Amino acid sequence: MRPRRCLTLSFALVTAFVLVSAVQAQECKPNDVSDPCVEQATQREFERADRDLNATYSQVVRKISVPKNEYVDYPALKAKLAEAQRQWVRFRDSECDAWYKVSEAGTGRNAFQSNCLTQRTVDRTRELKAWLEYLP
Repeated sequence: MRPRRCLTLSFALVTAFVLVSAVQAQECKPNDVSDPCVEQATQREFERADRDLNATYSQVVRKISVPKNEYVDYPALKAKLAEAQRQWVRFRDSECDAWYKVSEAGTGRNAFQSNCLTQRTVDRTRELKAWLEYLP
């Protein structure tokens, strides 16, 4: 019976945290520099950057989703690009986790990590846009 009570208590705490976070998210004004509001803003920036990255990656994949021709083995290129993207995501997440560790004791650690994720994601989007410009 004890594990069930702990699980119920854990669920209740998580639910309370989510509800408090939702309330805090609604209370933020545009120039609010409190930690929860800065975290919310940096999280939104990362989500926007991630959407741009996914859209750009999808454009590249569509462009190379053609049969092999005498110049380019597009199916092989597509497989290599997919593997590179998976490795890049692992690299980005690991590097930003390391930056989080550096600032772990500070109250701005979550915003710091989100900023890292955003910057790396914007950089990768720029790299993928170069592919779009290069590909026929």
